[in-house]
This record gives sequence, C-alpha cells and structure tokens, in this order.
Amino acid sequence: MVARKTITTKVAEIIKEDGFLRIKFFETENLFDLAEAKMQFDAAFALCGGEPYKVLIDVRGVNVSPDRDAQDFLRQLDYKKADAIIVSNLAVRILSEFYRKRSTKNKVKIFSREDKAIEWLLKQ
Repeated sequence: MVARKTITTKVAEIIKEDGFLRIKFFETENLFDLAEAKMQFDAAFALCGGEPYKVLIDVRGVNVSPDRDAQDFLRQLDYKKADAIIVSNLAVRILSEFYRKRSTKNKVKIFSREDKAIEWLLKQ
C-alpha cells in the first residue's frame, strides 16, 4: 500500500492518490478566491513533483464555488491533464458545467458516481 500525502488549504484537502490527485472540498465560510486557487496549485505541484497531473474534484455535500478569478486561473493551468468532478446536487452541477464549457487546456467531465469518475480519469 502506498502512503498517501495530504495538504490542506482553507477550503479543501488535496490528497495524492495512485494515478491522480483528489481534491475534497469541505463546507466553510472561507472564500475560494484567486489566493486559494494559487494555494491549491502550489499544493498540487508539490504533491506531484512538478509533473502533469489528473484531478478528481469532490464537491459532494458542499456549496463551494470559486470566484471568477480563481476559475480563470484554474482553467488555464498547463499542468492539469484532466478534471473529473463529482457532484451531488443540481446547483453545483450547473456551476461545474459552466467550468467544463470554458475549460480549453484539459478535459473535464462531470459525474454523480465516484467509481465512474475514477474509471474515466485513469483512462485520460
């Protein structure tokens, strides 16, 4: 079994797993702004040793949403290969769909089941 490495920011826990990074958001009053987006990128970069990475974004059970500057920053990263977003409600699905449509640097797909999201992500 591989030891998992974790970095926690103001709004999420970023975990290095076998083949991808898992970003698990938690309910908080903290803002998901540009500074938070940069913190998450720095964490991902460190966990992956500067290598390109795939991301499993778990926003089930939370209503976190990056502001426009954070979205623009995250969408333009050259280090991400693919984003699989797991959602559990319509509001977050709509916000995620907006992010997916504007993402041009990497593939983004939205899921309601974690197993399907991981299966897709590992094939990218």
